[in-house]
Amino acid sequence: MWSCCSPSWSSTHLEAGILSTQHHFLSVPPLTPPPPVVQSEMFGACVGVFLLAVLYEGLKIGREILLRRSQVNVRYNSMPLPGADGTMLMETHKTVG
Repeated sequence: MWSCCSPSWSSTHLEAGILSTQHHFLSVPPLTPPPPVVQSEMFGACVGVFLLAVLYEGLKIGREILLRRSQVNVRYNSMPLPGADGTMLMETHKTVG
């Protein structure tokens, strides 16, 4: 078994490994610049983003409308009732509608 501190491990092996790793990362081809954008393409992209924004806002409004339709009005009516030992009890009824 060997370790980094054993006599069979030399600094030249370590340096060779680092240099080969650096060479591997440096061999990536450079990026090419994007082609120039035509004005009509830029206008079309702006219109597309605008339409997506309108659709998004419409979906949000539609969701709010559906949420309000699904909510139900709830009222609570309380009335006093006499108890068995002469005390007054409050009876509460829930009315949906």
